[in-house]
Amino acid sequence: MLRPGRSSTCTRGAPRYSLTSRLPCGASANRSWSHSPGGSWYLNYDPVRAEDPVVTATWERVNDARDPEAAAKRLHRSPEEQALWDNHVRFISPLPQQLEYLRLAGFQGIDVYWKQLDYVIYGGCRPG
Repeated sequence: MLRPGRSSTCTRGAPRYSLTSRLPCGASANRSWSHSPGGSWYLNYDPVRAEDPVVTATWERVNDARDPEAAAKRLHRSPEEQALWDNHVRFISPLPQQLEYLRLAGFQGIDVYWKQLDYVIYGGCRPG
């Protein structure tokens, strides 16, 4: 639960910003969040990349079953659409890496608060 009177952030996708400092989060989270007041929460809704190809294939198979139209689009992308997709996915990080950024920035209560296949809500609280 977010504390009244404290700043909070809930973002989706990149770029991610703190609502209090307007500095980018992620790899520079330690620098960015050093300006956040204690008790601030960072929550992020984002896709994550699996490090295991079996998991990646499972996510894709389940997503295809849930949305056959999206599966058909994925299998029949134009070269331009494929280039855009390839550029998008190269910036998707594995979940453990994202959680480690928060640990390095000094967050507590770090957890994955919701997950459905390759989409997660994860975050933590600045001590204070």
